[in-house]
Amino acid sequence: PIPEKDAANDVDEAIEFALEEARKRGVSGPAVTPFILQAVSQLTGGSSLRYNLRDEAKKNVNFFMCQRLIATT
Repeated sequence: PIPEKDAANDVDEAIEFALEEARKRGVSGPAVTPFILQAVSQLTGGSSLRYNLRDEAKKNVNFFMCQRLIATT
């Protein structure tokens, strides 16, 4: 298994990349979350799923994604 610290770094980097891709592709509104979650899963080879992005963690990721999208516009 990937150490939690490394998994977190991989997921953070994947989120940053996926957010940039979403912005470039014009993904917006309710399509953002599914786009980001799918991209992050693909970019991390599925390790993001094992990183346990459930319930409260999903809310935190959504909040983080929103903050990053606002900061880049």
